[in-house]
Amino acid sequence: MKSPHQVNYIDWKPYGPSNGALASFLSVAVHRGEKMVGVFCTQLPPEIEPRNSSAYLQDFIDDLSTTFEKFRYGSLEDKIYPPPTQPITDGFIAANDIWDQLKPLLIQEEQDMAAVRLLTEQLAEAAASLNPLLLDGAWEAYPALEGAKIQTSASLLLLLQRLTRDAVRFALNGQSAAFQGDIKSVDENLQALMNGRSGRRLVSKNDIDIVSSVEGVELLKLLETAWLLQKPKLVEFFDMTTPGEANLKSLIDAADDTRTAAEKVMQHVSTTTRTTTLIEVHVLTPVPLSGRWAAGQTFRTALRLAESLINNDQLILPGYELKHDIMDDECDGGKGADVVVSANTARDTYVALAGMGCNEVCRQVATLSASLKLPFLSFYCPTPDFSNVAVHPQLARLGTVLEPHLPQIMSELKVRHAWSHIFVISCDSSYSAEAERYVEILQNVGIRPTSLSPASDKRFEDIQNLMSGIKEQTTGEQRVVLVVGDETFFRTLICASITARLHSGLTWISFGVQRSEWWKKSDLSTSAQRQWVSETAGSFQFVKAFTELKTGWDLFRQSTEATRSVLTELYVTELKDALITVDGGESYHQAHQEWHPIYRSLLYRRKYYDIFFFDIEGNMIYSVYKEADFATNFAASSNGPWKDSGLGRVYQEAMANPDDIHYADFAPYGPSGGAEAAFFATGVRDSTDQLIGVYAIQLPPDYQKSIEDQVPECSLEAINAAYEGAVSVVGLGKPVSEDMEKPLPCFKGHSPRSFRALLDHHLQNGFPEGDLSTIVSDPYDDVKGLAVDGACAFAFSLQSMLKQGYTMGQVQHPDDEVYQRFTSFLRTSMDFQGISGRVKFGGNDRANTLAIQQVRQGRSTAAGHDTADPGSIEVGLVDPQGLRWLDNGTVADAWKIEPVPPFEQMWLIQAAVPWLNLDEEYPHETMMF
Repeated sequence: MKSPHQVNYIDWKPYGPSNGALASFLSVAVHRGEKMVGVFCTQLPPEIEPRNSSAYLQDFIDDLSTTFEKFRYGSLEDKIYPPPTQPITDGFIAANDIWDQLKPLLIQEEQDMAAVRLLTEQLAEAAASLNPLLLDGAWEAYPALEGAKIQTSASLLLLLQRLTRDAVRFALNGQSAAFQGDIKSVDENLQALMNGRSGRRLVSKNDIDIVSSVEGVELLKLLETAWLLQKPKLVEFFDMTTPGEANLKSLIDAADDTRTAAEKVMQHVSTTTRTTTLIEVHVLTPVPLSGRWAAGQTFRTALRLAESLINNDQLILPGYELKHDIMDDECDGGKGADVVVSANTARDTYVALAGMGCNEVCRQVATLSASLKLPFLSFYCPTPDFSNVAVHPQLARLGTVLEPHLPQIMSELKVRHAWSHIFVISCDSSYSAEAERYVEILQNVGIRPTSLSPASDKRFEDIQNLMSGIKEQTTGEQRVVLVVGDETFFRTLICASITARLHSGLTWISFGVQRSEWWKKSDLSTSAQRQWVSETAGSFQFVKAFTELKTGWDLFRQSTEATRSVLTELYVTELKDALITVDGGESYHQAHQEWHPIYRSLLYRRKYYDIFFFDIEGNMIYSVYKEADFATNFAASSNGPWKDSGLGRVYQEAMANPDDIHYADFAPYGPSGGAEAAFFATGVRDSTDQLIGVYAIQLPPDYQKSIEDQVPECSLEAINAAYEGAVSVVGLGKPVSEDMEKPLPCFKGHSPRSFRALLDHHLQNGFPEGDLSTIVSDPYDDVKGLAVDGACAFAFSLQSMLKQGYTMGQVQHPDDEVYQRFTSFLRTSMDFQGISGRVKFGGNDRANTLAIQQVRQGRSTAAGHDTADPGSIEVGLVDPQGLRWLDNGTVADAWKIEPVPPFEQMWLIQAAVPWLNLDEEYPHETMMF
């Protein structure tokens, strides 16, 4: 009001309405013509508040003085103990003496900056000399304590503070600093915390395990983001001739964010490394990471997330760390049994046996579990055979048994859609028993079944002949097909319906869990190969192996041609993959000796023909088999002999688009004796996201392409359209809607809804986030919660054993009493809210809900629910009120009856009587095409 013609400024002062916080204002008069009609005023944002440097300095002095006192004499309240050795004590005293000299200089109004600078440097040097003493002391006293991780996080914070100090000095007096070295050290320390650090062979005090907790990963991401914003500002600032006050303030604001993030990381690392000092409790966990039903990848990521939260919370098993030793049972009973026997031989302290999703694996492993006295919990294995407690007294499972409820469901569907006849098509003999059970169910509810099976499920012609037979038998009728087999067979069957010219609008039915929206995706084998390539190329281990082999290649000889010539002579021999190393002290031979057994083992495990590493110049710097292509060049601009081959093409495509996976189809390949060869390849990036090379594999000779890549008519779009309206019956795999917000006793602060959202995030981004080996692009959504609840079930069971007075040692080496107590709690007493629903067993099975799903507009939607009571399963009882339809239930919009051509109508009328007589005489038909 006093100065209406200027912008007025009120300095920072306490302001009551803002809870007494400092506030500053700008104001200006508002005029209408010549008349002042009001005042416009704004309160300035807090972030531009001037820094009260004196207050900050005094807080720092007080904090550091208190810290010195605590570390010198100990503080029971903060769990800080006095220095354990004389050298550490001497180091603290020396540092404290310097601090006692520096402190009075800092609080003087007229500071002696030269003396302050000198003592500050001396204090930093004293602190730096203490670090190795503390690390050595921690390593000697308790090797499991992650001293290197704590030290690295502290060093990172120190470097950030030093960079800020140097920036201030540069702005005030132009004093330059060697900031590039500190920036590089920040990068290295940050990468060590994010990606881990280990020596080549033996565990050492300098090793750093990757931060894997959810909180730790998030804090590191925030730190990385803040540093990536500050780093270019630092470089730009030090490149200025005379940086101004605004430049310095902008830099310090960014530095504050980075420092705050670094302090939180250091605090987290310092307080949560306690989990590495806990007693490890191991659960033997074979799961199907590969095979015809590969939900194990979904299980693995879910388990890693669940055990991390359980271990970090320390609420259920204080003092212990739950670990699942995950191994691939390949969805094969024999392989599963071998895995269990081998693992238990190597470690005799397992407390339980979990995982297993495939019926034959459960069948063989459950018997083993009793002899090993390992409590058994399967995540799936839904066959009704396992409900018989007398036959399988040691087996418990989280998967939902479908068969007891199928009669009611199929009877309802029969009435709703007037179904009278269903084709039951099974993949091969391994599915025949399951198909026979479904045939019996259909007969009992008054539906005529016809059993079909192709002569070979591997030959598309046989499957197409089967579908052609259905077309000929059912012209003018509703076609309902129940498929019993894996998703690869199902996809091929749909394709065969397209090529056999069956009309669109068939009714497809299936029972059991497959990948989410599998009909829109390539076959499991193709998806698995792509997943493996991405997983390997993105792993920290691979980048380390690649880097060491590449360094050895570069240092081997002065010229590339000399390197190529000598390495070819040494490694391309009759021994092929059996050659581990050769004589010589060159680093290439050392790297090859270390890494070749690992990638040779990977080759055999995944049945590859060969594995290749390429540098960005096109040189093949490593392969497992060392055929004639080893050490040659595959760049398009080179004169390499195989650059125009399929392998050359995928290498060149991967260099052009390194984040994609590239495929070259089977074609003769010279180095493999002219045999047909197919390849996958993708780019390789280091920890700074720089492209450093290409990883490629030569596929197994028996690799089968996904059907959409074999049959032009069967694009994924065409298969999706043909599958519209399909009905499936599965275990719901999640709580009903009214239970989705209930608290989870296993995970503090989570409900089923929030935890499932967290799990979905990590299935998409890996756990820890960014770990490509745990990213699951095609999860088995209907069973993803079962692994989480399985981890909780064992955590609660172990808690119960400890509360009963048993020791963990007794649980690890149980007698009959301990084994029976553990199993009894798991199967009869345990009851908790899980992310897949209520977890309580009746006999071998748990209460759960069945879901009737239907594909509508390309997406699977819930059409109905049926409550499954495990107490009724063995006696075959079903609650008639358990089935309830959602919205309109299943709808027939996509199902169509193929019109009968006019010239065929008379023939059908003439054939109707013998067909009906055949139905009466043979109510169930079995046919082989």
